[in-house]
Amino acid sequence: KFCHIRHVLMLKDDGEFIDEPQPQHVQVQAVAIKPKVLSPASSFGACLMMKEDNDLLYEWIAYHYIMLPLRYVVIGSDEGNTHNPLDVLQRWNGTGLNYWVLNATDFAGRHGAYKRNKKDDENDHHHQLIYRQRAFVTTCAEFLKAKGIHWMTFIDSDEFIVLNRFNKDDTVDDYHTIQAQNATYKMRKLLSKPEAENYTALDVIQSIEQEIQPIQPCMLMPRLRFGALEGVSCPESSNANQLAKTDYNYAAMSTLRYKQHAGKNTFAANKFGKVMVNLSQIPDVSSVPKNIHRPFKTECPYPAMWFQDALFGVNHYTASWERYSHRKDERRNCENWIELAYHDKGNSCEQRIHTWFPRFLEEVGQDRAKYLLGVDTTKQIQSTAENKCPPKNFDFSKLQKKYGWNMSNLIV
Repeated sequence: KFCHIRHVLMLKDDGEFIDEPQPQHVQVQAVAIKPKVLSPASSFGACLMMKEDNDLLYEWIAYHYIMLPLRYVVIGSDEGNTHNPLDVLQRWNGTGLNYWVLNATDFAGRHGAYKRNKKDDENDHHHQLIYRQRAFVTTCAEFLKAKGIHWMTFIDSDEFIVLNRFNKDDTVDDYHTIQAQNATYKMRKLLSKPEAENYTALDVIQSIEQEIQPIQPCMLMPRLRFGALEGVSCPESSNANQLAKTDYNYAAMSTLRYKQHAGKNTFAANKFGKVMVNLSQIPDVSSVPKNIHRPFKTECPYPAMWFQDALFGVNHYTASWERYSHRKDERRNCENWIELAYHDKGNSCEQRIHTWFPRFLEEVGQDRAKYLLGVDTTKQIQSTAENKCPPKNFDFSKLQKKYGWNMSNLIV
């Protein structure tokens, strides 16, 4: 056994948090790696509130460890969560990843006691979630700012930040602002070239700030909804996919498994975007956030923008019915999954999102990668729903008309 250090945030009586490392003995594979030492200013932080999503956390951390690069993460364990995030996080000891875990009881009252909305009692469960989410955003942002973190993000465990590379569907006419033509257009064109294959999000930000223009402290990232269809393959990712299928848990890796998505700029499918923020440029992070899509109202824009004007996007994965319905949530029903699962208006081949996987193997080594991705523990996800989805003879006509789905795809 090896002695490792884990971090927990402990709440003092005066409302302040102390960051106290605690020794913990855990059984890990003795695979040595030499992590790149990155300072708070030369890496990324993240605030992630989660519930029953440990199986998603393996890929989420590994992916963003490479693509941001993520080195500081605060997990907010939401009410009713029976999964212990430390079961996943402790595997990252010795890799340069700094992590902390907060329980909902530690942050839920950050902006005062919850006040029930009697006019919308039917949705009280959702209002309570937003209340806790706002409290976590503030608590986490304050903590990371005190740690000296500059760039950080607020995304969910089924969301993955991607570089918005220029692709064959883009034209100059798609750009709607002078700023986009001067900065975003140039950088997106560069990201499509071979020399930018291994760029991280921070590389993109620093390149623009050094060579083109300063970046605003709150950057909006439009979301893109990925369904559950698996009818498209990308030739350039075939080697990575085959390796994942042979030696890793491909079935649990959404970024490799699912490629078909909704139409870009289709708000009905993609909803509001998410943000990454430079905490060093935001004087006050303690005010009540409007929501997770616009956490700092003064600095953050309205959370909707054209994909063509964005440097980054957020892939939002629905995954299989078994995975979707695994979490006990009344909103995660068959009807809602169907509306998310069959999007087919584009694919992620030109995103080249698969490149994170071979880069991850090179960074940590194949044996360590298996351990960090939970290959030794991952088991088949079981749905908590009683019925299969979609039910036999389900009428897709209304949704097909709404989104323009290809009828031949309407079997997952």
